[in-house]
This record gives sequence, C-alpha cells and structure tokens, in this order.
Amino acid sequence: LQESMQQKQRELVEAIFRVGRLHNQIAFVYQAVRLNEKTETSYRKSLDHWLRIANLLFRDPNHRGQVAISFYNLACVQSLQKKVDEAMQSMESCFRWGYNKFDWALQDGDLRNLRKERGEAFSKLIAEVKSGEAEKRWRKEAEDRNKKAATEDKAGGEGEKPDGDS
Repeated sequence: LQESMQQKQRELVEAIFRVGRLHNQIAFVYQAVRLNEKTETSYRKSLDHWLRIANLLFRDPNHRGQVAISFYNLACVQSLQKKVDEAMQSMESCFRWGYNKFDWALQDGDLRNLRKERGEAFSKLIAEVKSGEAEKRWRKEAEDRNKKAATEDKAGGEGEKPDGDS
C-alpha cells in the first residue's frame, strides 16, 4: 500500500510539473510576439504549479534552473510593463532559485525599466547575492517564518482566547 501511495505521489508530482511546463511554453510563445500581459499570466501559472512542489524541484539542479529562468523571464516582462516593484520581487526569486548570470541581468534590455527605476536596489541585490549575504538573509527569513508558524500553531492549540476576553 505504501509503495502504491508513493507511486501515485510521484505521478502527481510529474503531472504538476508537466502542467507548469506547458504554461511555461505558452509564455515563451506570448513573449516572442510581445504580448506582455498574457506572457506574465502564463509565467505566473507555470510558477504557481511548480511552487506547489517546490521542495522537490529545489533538490534537482535542472528543475531548479527552469524555475529560476521562469522567474527571470517574469521579471523581464514585468519590467517591460513598468511593474518595477513586482519585477524586483521576481528577480529576487530568480536569484533564490540559483540564477547567476549577473552580467546579463545588468545589460538585458528587457530589464531596462527595472534598472532605471530601482537601479541602486537592483545593484545592491546582485552584490548581496554574489557575496552570499542574500543566502544568509533568506535563511534567517525562513527561520523567522518557521518560528512564527510554530508559535501560532502552539497558541492555537492551547485554546487562545479572542482579544478582549479574560
């Protein structure tokens, strides 16, 4: 029974990955013809699928690279639409997933609006990633989230009263 459950889980993970890859391929087509809103939507759908199985994908360098590039391409299309705050978040995500073509990011024409509007923050992020400081920050953020979740779980399990009750 356990082996059967594991097989079904592997099949589900593979199906989720394939659907994400399909959305990614659709995004490539839209990106080629510069339909930026549809490109962004398709990359988001792809990443939504892949992030459901992120813990499995992150372990595989090939899958990790695909996710990183999808976040990079999402940042590009967001920058083209002048959604620079979202593009900055997508760039940070692409670096978290292992993207390391920093020289290209600093000259890519699709990221021109991001560099123009958030140049200092963008350069700082790249320097932070290169130095390893970003990795330290991301780990600390993850630890803080885990601690907060554990505290909330514990408080919720002890029958915490709503505010104002004594």
